[in-house]
Amino acid sequence: MQQPEYSDKEILRRLYDYTKPYISYWTMAIICMVIVSGLTSLQAYLIKPILDEIFIEKNEVYFAYLPWAIFVIFLLKGICQFFYEYYLNRIGQSMVRDLRQEIFEQIIRQSLSFFHRHATGELMSRIFTDVALIQEAISTAAVGLIKNVLQIVGLVGMIFYLDWRLALFCSGFLAISFLPMVIFGRIQRRLTTRLQRNMGRLSTATHESLTGNLIIQAFNAERFEIGRFSDVLKDVFRNTIAGVKAKSLSSSTVELISGIGIIAIIVYGGGRVMAGESSTGTFFAFLTALLMTYQPIKGLTQINNAMQQGIAAANRVFWMRDHQPEIQNKPHAEILPAFTREIRFDNVRFQYPGGRRTVLQDVTLTIRKGQTVALVGHSGSGKTTLANLLPRFIEAEAGGITIDGMDIRAVTLSSLREQIAVVTQDTVLFNGTVRNNIAYGQPDSPPEKIIDAARRANALAFIEALPDGFDTAIGQSGVRLSGGQRQRLAVARAFMKGAPILILDEATSSLDTVSERAVQDAIDHLMEGRTVLIIAHRLTTIERADVIVVLSEGRIVETGTHAQLLAREDSEYRQLYKLQHTLSDD
Repeated sequence: MQQPEYSDKEILRRLYDYTKPYISYWTMAIICMVIVSGLTSLQAYLIKPILDEIFIEKNEVYFAYLPWAIFVIFLLKGICQFFYEYYLNRIGQSMVRDLRQEIFEQIIRQSLSFFHRHATGELMSRIFTDVALIQEAISTAAVGLIKNVLQIVGLVGMIFYLDWRLALFCSGFLAISFLPMVIFGRIQRRLTTRLQRNMGRLSTATHESLTGNLIIQAFNAERFEIGRFSDVLKDVFRNTIAGVKAKSLSSSTVELISGIGIIAIIVYGGGRVMAGESSTGTFFAFLTALLMTYQPIKGLTQINNAMQQGIAAANRVFWMRDHQPEIQNKPHAEILPAFTREIRFDNVRFQYPGGRRTVLQDVTLTIRKGQTVALVGHSGSGKTTLANLLPRFIEAEAGGITIDGMDIRAVTLSSLREQIAVVTQDTVLFNGTVRNNIAYGQPDSPPEKIIDAARRANALAFIEALPDGFDTAIGQSGVRLSGGQRQRLAVARAFMKGAPILILDEATSSLDTVSERAVQDAIDHLMEGRTVLIIAHRLTTIERADVIVVLSEGRIVETGTHAQLLAREDSEYRQLYKLQHTLSDD
């Protein structure tokens, strides 16, 4: 999907919108910054009376009170500087928190098709790396931008007050010093966009290598993965160095322009002092104010680089923020009543976005309440896709799916999915405790209900044998448990939900005989009294199904019971059944 480009004005307006809830902090910060700017200008001005009144005129009154005035100025400036930095950084951190929350909420609601199109590492890069660059632009750059602009305005005003002729002479150099910011800023943005794209690739490579480490070691592919990671890392390094070069050139150019300007001012201003047209104190106060102006101008150059990086990152983040889920509630969606009669697929057609092959076509199927229906077919026949259509993980292109006569697209997603439990072949567990995984989505469930779900899933015995029982941490994806234990926790989670409809992706094919028996017994208990849609991989496990649906190339080619389908000489199910038995006998 092509990512849109947002204008700078649009990006800045949207970032500003995130600051509106914190207007009180903005007000306090700006007041403090104005005070700091004024005191900074006053510091430069004090050079004039120090030289003229104390060192040249030997004025004792100035000598007695001026040091105290300087102390008070520095004290007030320090206090105000603390508060404006605190308030502005609090605004920036609050905005980043809000933005990260919104991006995560947007990603988590996307359809399965979205996650098929976007790598996990790329999405993680949007949430962390890109938002971190926005945070840098807001918390550091925006803070410095306002501060430096106010200081420049105050100091330039002081320069014109002290000697307007000399100020006009040096204004040309001040204007020229802003040119590097514009030129190198554009270069920095292009480099940042390229860098963030490569950071997404790096996150993807890292995620795949860490999650697939077992396969990597099994295939002796460590060297290959190290090379793949190294190639992406080299691209990141080249982009980063190019950015550093642009940033350094920008600062160096400003430094050179400033140096030339100061030389010209010393020559011109010194000539006016020697001609008696200006006092020594006025000239040095002017020069001090000018040198103090140099620092915020140089700071603007660095800030501009950070701002360009932040804008480039914001472009990617706002695309993600604006990417609406393909599957969401329709206006005036209704609550789906409790399931009582039947589920119907009516001439359903589906093709994955960008895919060339139609995965499902003209699928019509009725599942009555309490029935167990098994989906059978070769790999790629559309079994999992058909099951994923029911909870609207993906959306049918044509045809319709109804529950008790209600189109599932006309009901709320939450009420639809509330009535469906899913047990997948690849068990998904979260990095937490046994208790949290069983009660997933129901954190306030009473302990008795959790224990009962574990007992019914044949999981209570092994849970109680764990070091901390239900409070044992199971690690990422449940790595501290065996395959059979993980699958029984998934069954217990389905028991906890208590949904009347169960989608079961056969989950026992990779287990040893003892574990398979325990898991299958738990699944048999889970199926009791429920309407079950089984994605079958081994035909021996679905012989007791009420209806077996055979899929081939996205079409239903036959339906019936196990006995009925085996009795047909030309049955595709019979051929599949014989093939599996032949392979198992071998």
